[in-house]
Amino acid sequence: MTRVANETGSESSTVDESSSRGSYGLWVLGIAGVLVVAWLGVRIATTVTQQKDIAAKRAANPPADADTLQVQVVGPVRASWIPSVSLEGTIEAEQRSLLGFKVGGRLTGVEVRLGDHVKAGQLLGRLDAGEAFAQQSAAKAQLEAAHAQVMLAQDTERRTAQLVKSGALTEANGVQAEGQRALAEAQAAAARAQLGLTGASLSNHTLTAPFAGVVTRAPSTRGAVVGPGEALFEIVDMSALRLKGSIGESDASLARVGSRVSIQTPSGVAVGHIRAVVGVLDAGTRRIPVEADVEPHDGLHVGSFVRATIDTDEPVAVWSVPGQALRPGSQDVVLVVRNGQLEERNVVFSVDTRSGNLLVRRGLMGNEQIVLSPRPEARSGDKVKTGALAAATPAALEKTQ
Repeated sequence: MTRVANETGSESSTVDESSSRGSYGLWVLGIAGVLVVAWLGVRIATTVTQQKDIAAKRAANPPADADTLQVQVVGPVRASWIPSVSLEGTIEAEQRSLLGFKVGGRLTGVEVRLGDHVKAGQLLGRLDAGEAFAQQSAAKAQLEAAHAQVMLAQDTERRTAQLVKSGALTEANGVQAEGQRALAEAQAAAARAQLGLTGASLSNHTLTAPFAGVVTRAPSTRGAVVGPGEALFEIVDMSALRLKGSIGESDASLARVGSRVSIQTPSGVAVGHIRAVVGVLDAGTRRIPVEADVEPHDGLHVGSFVRATIDTDEPVAVWSVPGQALRPGSQDVVLVVRNGQLEERNVVFSVDTRSGNLLVRRGLMGNEQIVLSPRPEARSGDKVKTGALAAATPAALEKTQ
């Protein structure tokens, strides 16, 4: 009994010691966690304070290259330019016509072939006119009968008038004879008109050239039945050509009536002159329509698309700027530096094909600092720092495309 009690007491002592060690460990871990949290808080507060100090110093003394881009600028140079405006368009004939018969019928005659040169009034083709001839013959017979009726009515009127005058007949008989004569004359007039209609119908069975030119379309066979107005022949007068094209709105003031037009062809240069500059923008293309009379040339073909130039003799004052000033990806934007910031400028210009300089007609005052080789993403408001101001050196400016 005594041994059992001792064993039980020993086990209780062991359990108490284990509980004491566990509580002490938890207490140590808790103290360590509090210390770690306190240390992290001190580090964070220190880091935030340091960052605020760095931001304040940067705000007071910003680095030169942090937000400000270094750019090279150039000044525009005044120059004189003799313009040569690009004109694109189509060569058309002065006269061009598709022809067909006014009436339908069977095609019995084709008098011309493709490529033939014809004169005004020359016969091109014929339709079967048998029915039209019959109608005309009938109309002639009716007219002859009407003329006979007129002669009889006139004779009756004359004899009746004599009898009325002698008292053998009454005035009513005279009026009746006069009416019969008038009716016969009216019927003769109607017959004459009908004969004229049959003559016109007969003439509609033949087709003639309305003007001199070249046959560019003609039937190759006969015997086909064609309808009224069906286009069978085409005549093109190539003795006079016309260029119909357009120019940009900004070039409208450079193109004038009478200005010389040059068209480069494989057979040499074709020459013409401006006949009209329409002062209204085309709704579809937003360009100015222009027409020019062009002299016939072996290298020109009706319907072909050509690129021409309008030459002028009056010089235009421009600002010469290096071609590198045009912002990449844009068609008419250069960047200038104003008060340390970029500013976009839309300019109207042509290009000197020899030097590559931009010949600016509108958009510059002449005192700008223009950025060379600007970045595509550069925009108005970007801060920049300029290098030494250079000057554009234009070449001897002559006519340019």
